[in-house]
Formats: sequence, structure tokens, C-alpha cells
Amino acid sequence: MHAANNMQNFEEAMRFQGLVCKEPIVADGKVHRFHVSGDKPGKNNGWYVFYGEVGVYGSWRTGEKFTWYSKGSRVSDQIREHLKAQIDKARSDYKVDRYKDHITVAELSQRKWFSASPVNPQHPYLTTKQVGTHNLRQIKNHLLVPLMDFHGMLWNFQTIYANGEKRFESGGRVSGLYCPIGLDTMNSFSRLVICEGWATGASLHEVLGDFVLCAMNAGNLVKVAQGARERFPDAKIIIAADNDRHTPGNPGLTQALKAAQQVDATVMMPKFPEGVDGTDYNDAVKLGWKGE
Repeated sequence: MHAANNMQNFEEAMRFQGLVCKEPIVADGKVHRFHVSGDKPGKNNGWYVFYGEVGVYGSWRTGEKFTWYSKGSRVSDQIREHLKAQIDKARSDYKVDRYKDHITVAELSQRKWFSASPVNPQHPYLTTKQVGTHNLRQIKNHLLVPLMDFHGMLWNFQTIYANGEKRFESGGRVSGLYCPIGLDTMNSFSRLVICEGWATGASLHEVLGDFVLCAMNAGNLVKVAQGARERFPDAKIIIAADNDRHTPGNPGLTQALKAAQQVDATVMMPKFPEGVDGTDYNDAVKLGWKGE
């Protein structure tokens, strides 16, 4: 009865954190993976290790980890070490699985890129954003934004649909990747600009003439900035922040400042009059910003 209660309490603790395993919990001290509601189909990002009186569980996708103990239990050092070893091995296996997924997506992305067509300059997204076709290719009415590493390897795409919807290739790598704009200046520039979105980067390049790296989202600014500093140690780096002034904490500015601190860069951010919509330099350019 005691063991059954422990298992029930452990499951309830997992459920409280939104981690529901549909298979029976196994108390064998080994890592078990399961699908978490909300994750992509076929992905088993949820995991747990259960001993009977102690258990650890979490999600590889979010990085969260939780520990559960039965009331009054005493866990030996041997069990603690075994749990740590199991979790370390599972984390390593998960990274291997992710890398395999990344390689598969990279191979598919490269084939798709070379089969794609030149971009129609009148594509609805480009006309809405009022920018040129920099670096993009097109399949049907979808724009392909290439994402590469600092060795020049293409790993993934952001697909932009005519209605402005954006998606990365499922299972592909994004962290540390960027889309370059202004490759013709790559061997002669003295400064480079790092921003978030592709349209923002296109506007910045068209106004300033600088080599631009589009990190695609605020959370990737630090990784791209670190890679840029390693690849271009003598360059002046400017982080062009999105001004997320209506979002608590202004994540665009917060992440830009964090990236700048990491790589000795400067930060610039567009400003908008009160009551005027806009968050990024594409918005600013459309409102008349000319690089002042």
C-alpha cells in the first residue's frame, strides 16, 4: 500500500507541473521518456526516474527539473549518485537525438534551397515590408529565409507565407544561427549590425549599407553576437534592438543589452512617438527613419 501511495503521489506531483505520463510509472531507477501535451507529435521530451521513495522528473524541451520525496524518506548517497548518473546519461542521449534531427533537417533544407526559385520582388510580404529580395528564394508563394552557422553551413529555414505567418523547419536547429544580409560586404566591412527579424535586417542594410546578421528572435541575439565576435574579432558590433515597449520587461531591448554586454557591442533602438505603432527598424524606416 505504501509503495502504491508513493507512486500515486509521484504521478500527482508530475501532473501538477503539467507533465502527464500516459504509461504506468515504473519504479526501476531508470530514465523513462514520454510525450508531453503541447509538444510536437512524436517527441518524447518528458522524462522521469522513480525509485519508490524518491523521483526526479522534467522536460528536456523547457529544461525544467523537479525532485519528489516521499514523506519522511531518507535517500542514501548511493541512490543520489545513481539518479545523477541516469539523468546525465539521458541528457547526453537527448542531445544526440537532437543533433541527428538537426542533421536530417539540414540535409532536407539544403535540397529544398537548391530546388527553389528566385524571389518575386512583388511578393506580398516584401511589398508590405517595403524591402528588396536579399538572400531569399521562393517555393510556390512561400519565401525561404536561410539560417546558417558561422562556417557557412545551411541548417534550417524560416518559411514566410504570403499572409506574413512564419515557421521554422520542424526539428531543425535555430540556436546560434542567423540569416546574413549584405554578403557582398562581408570581406570589407568594419562594423556589423545584429538584429532580430529578417525584414528588420533588410531595412537596416538598405538604409545603413552595413553587413547585417538576423538572429530571428530576441532569445538568439546572445548566441549570434558571441559567434560574430569570435568570427570577426576586430569588428565594431551594433545590436539593433526591437523596441518591445508594450511588452512587460521590453524583451527586445533586454536581450540586446545582454548580448552587447557579452561581446563589447553597442545598442541602438528605434523610438516612436506616443500613439504611433511600431517596434522595430522596419517599422521605423517605413515611418521615415533614415539612419540618423
